[in-house]
Amino acid sequence: MTRRSRLAVVLAAAFVCWALPGQAEEPKTDASAEETKAKVEAFKKAVADKDEGKRTEAVRGLAGCRHPQVFAMLGRCLQTDTDGVRIAAAETLGEFQDVRCTPILGAALPANKGSDDVSEALYKALGQAHDPRAVPEIMKLLLSRGMRFDIKKDKSGESTLPVWAAIAALGKIKHPDSVEALVKYGSGIASQLEVLPEATSGIAEQYLERTQQAMLEALGLEPSDIPGSEMEDYAKWWRRNRGKAFAPKK
Repeated sequence: MTRRSRLAVVLAAAFVCWALPGQAEEPKTDASAEETKAKVEAFKKAVADKDEGKRTEAVRGLAGCRHPQVFAMLGRCLQTDTDGVRIAAAETLGEFQDVRCTPILGAALPANKGSDDVSEALYKALGQAHDPRAVPEIMKLLLSRGMRFDIKKDKSGESTLPVWAAIAALGKIKHPDSVEALVKYGSGIASQLEVLPEATSGIAEQYLERTQQAMLEALGLEPSDIPGSEMEDYAKWWRRNRGKAFAPKK
């Protein structure tokens, strides 16, 4: 199987997945007004503590406190605290599965682009919100960093963490815009692989294989579930049928 056809197999799965209703994970039970007030007060006292562990615990303690004030407080942590606290804040926002968190998470991406671990948590949280407004922010990464093969960094695999998380986020969103983004990203990777120099192609092959596996996981499919077709054929089909395959989320 050629590199193009392997990528086509993965991307052709979008129709299989999105033609069926998406199943979102169940959000945690919301805290009562009294519980939320108590947790907010505890957070305010702990946020100035020099102990990172206490601040992290306070951030995670806000889980279930679905309130704009809580979203804003966690958003400030994403901009100013240590990586450990930022990751906790991103994960807590993701657990809300609330579209009101999308702008906060998106605004935190530029400030955290130097940290793969924080970026990974942010992209995962964006996917958990199931909000198509996040697609442009996710694609900024995939069309820049995700298309660049940095041999020194990619050998360790660490520099690709945000890319896998971004692909998974597109899968969780399950919207015509996110399918379109996957097609665009896959087409770009496929066209790049045809012209990469030999010195880079081995790394690119590994990158593609990991990307395909991440896509499979994002779509919730097994390799045996996917019908085979060329990437070009699938892209043409999607252009013709994207308005008929499934109804966009309301």
